[in-house]
This record gives sequence, structure tokens and C-alpha cells, in this order.
Amino acid sequence: MFQQTVLISLPLEQLETLIDNAIGKAIKEYSLTLQNKEQESKPEYYTRKQLAETLHLSLGTLDQYVKCGLIKSYKIGHRVLFKTEEVNDSLFQSVLTQKHKTK
Repeated sequence: MFQQTVLISLPLEQLETLIDNAIGKAIKEYSLTLQNKEQESKPEYYTRKQLAETLHLSLGTLDQYVKCGLIKSYKIGHRVLFKTEEVNDSLFQSVLTQKHKTK
């Protein structure tokens, strides 16, 4: 098998641009792959226990969030369920509206 080597002279700025473009493209492809895997693994509904584990909360804290209206829950029979999309939206909205204290 014959391997061919090509030497090209490029200005430094052009080389940096080529490298930045290649790295940017690789990062975008990798992040899309991760997003697809994440979306495939997420259930459509969470139970109380699953949601508390996912958010790293106690069940009591989760109940407080439901009481104050931060997270919407659905009672189906004897089970309390949470829609994944609504949980993500409500947490995103709470982060946007929350006032951060500075010292």
C-alpha cells in the first residue's frame, strides 16, 4: 500500500481557523449524539421516587415543590406521576425567574 504525504504552507491564522472549524464540527456532532441518547433513555413520566432521585431531592422537598406550584403532578389511581417535559420546563422557568443574592 502506498501512502502519500503532502506539505502545504499556510498562514497561522488560516491554520487556526481550519482547526477551530474541525473541532467545532466534532463537538456539535458529539453533543447531538449525547442528546439523542439522553432523549431515548428518558421516560415520558416519572414517579415521585424516580423524579426525586433524578433531581437529587428528598421526597419531602419534592412534595414542597408540588405544593408551591413549582412542579405540576398528576394523580392517576394511587400513583403520583410527573411529565418529563413539564418538569424540565418548570425548572427552567424557575431558574430564569429566581433572583440570585450577591454578597
